[in-house]
Amino acid sequence: MSIPDVVTAGEDEMMKKKQIFLHLGVQKSGTTTLRSSLDKNRGQLRQFDGIDYICAHKFPIKIDGLDGERSCLGNPMLQCSPDDLRKDERFMQFRSCLMNYRNSTSTKALFHNEVFISNFSATKHSWQILRNELQDFDVSIILTYRRYFEWLPSYYAQVHNPRAIGNDWDKSKLPTFPEWFQLSADCTDQNAFSIQRRWGDETSRSEMHPIESEISRMKLHYQNTRIHNMHAFSGDLVSSFYCNTIDADYTCEHQVKSNEHANPMRNKDYHILALAAYEKGLIKNSDRLKRSEVGKLAEKFHRTSAKVRDSKFPTICLSPQQQEELLNRSLEMEKRLLPEWFASPDGEAAHRSKFSQYIEQGKFCGIDTARVLEEEEWINFFAKTLNLMAKKKVRVNVPKRVRKKKPH
Repeated sequence: MSIPDVVTAGEDEMMKKKQIFLHLGVQKSGTTTLRSSLDKNRGQLRQFDGIDYICAHKFPIKIDGLDGERSCLGNPMLQCSPDDLRKDERFMQFRSCLMNYRNSTSTKALFHNEVFISNFSATKHSWQILRNELQDFDVSIILTYRRYFEWLPSYYAQVHNPRAIGNDWDKSKLPTFPEWFQLSADCTDQNAFSIQRRWGDETSRSEMHPIESEISRMKLHYQNTRIHNMHAFSGDLVSSFYCNTIDADYTCEHQVKSNEHANPMRNKDYHILALAAYEKGLIKNSDRLKRSEVGKLAEKFHRTSAKVRDSKFPTICLSPQQQEELLNRSLEMEKRLLPEWFASPDGEAAHRSKFSQYIEQGKFCGIDTARVLEEEEWINFFAKTLNLMAKKKVRVNVPKRVRKKKPH
C-alpha cells in the first residue's frame, strides 16, 4: 500500500494551521544545554509564551535501523506501508505527540531533535511519509549554527568514543583527529556516523557546513528555515534561542537557568596508544586483557609512574596548509549563512581570534603514537608489565566436585 501524496495547502488554509517549530540540530551545537533548558522552562513556555514543548526526549528515527532496530525513516532500503509504520515504535511516538498537539488548544509547538535530519534516509518515500505527518501544521525549521572549525573536533570526539568500539583491537576504528580529518576529506571514513554518511561528500570535504547540507535537503519540502546563531548574545546560546529564534519574550526575560553543561570530552589518547602498541606487537596477551582495560591501565601508568608522569605526549597536528584551508572554508561558510553577523565586530574578527586559540590549545592535534612507543618506559609497560599482569589473571577453572549423598 502506497503513501498518498500531500496536497499543498493554499494561503488561506495556511493561516488556519497551527504553527510548529522543528529544531533539528545539528548535533554538537549546544543541543544538550538547550534541551536541558527546555526541560526546565517548558511550563512557562506554555503558560506565558504559548509554546508547547512536545515529544521531549523522543527520537523517531534510528540511523539505518542500527542495532537491528527497524526504522522506517532511517533505513533507505525500507518502503514502509501504513501497516509497517504502525509497527515502528519510535515513529508512532512521534505521531502520537503530533496528534496530541493537534487536538490541544495550543497554537504553537516546539519539537527538538538534534539527529532528526542527519539520521533521516531522505528518500522520496520517506519525505512523503514525513510530509503526511506534518501536513496539518505550519512548519518552521530551526537549525543551530556553530563555527565549522569548532564543530569539527567536537563531532570527532562524539563519534569516536572508546567505549563504542568495545574490545575491538582494530586501530582504524579509533583514529587521531588528523587521521580522521584526512579520512573525511577523502570520503573514506567507515564509521557508521561519518560526516559523509550523515551530510554528504561536500560536508565531508569541508566544502559545506552541516546545516547547509540539511537546508539543501529540506528546501524542496519546507522553505521556512531559521538559523539559530549560538555565538550571539556573547555566546549565551539559550538566550539567543528564546529571544531571537522562537520569540519567546517572557522566557527570554525570566528563564530558569539549567545547571547542565555541554558533554565533557573524554581523553582518547591512552586508548589510541593501546591500539598502536597492539598493532606494533607489544601486547602479547590481548585475549586475556580487554582493550578498554589496557587503555585505563596506560592512563594510570602515565599518572603514577615517576619516569613518565611529568611528560606530555608528543603530538601530530594538521599541517599549516590544512589549518589555513580549514580557517578559510569556515569563514566562507559563516559568510554564506550569516552575512550580516559575519560583517559585524563579532563575526570575522572573532572567528579568526577563536581559531588562533584552538591552534594554541592543540584542538587540531592527536597523539604521536610512533614517538611514544620509541620510549623505553612505554615499551616496557606494554611488552612486560602488561603481559605479567595478564598472566596473573589466568585462573584454572576446576569444576567443583559434586558430593554424593550418603544413602539413608
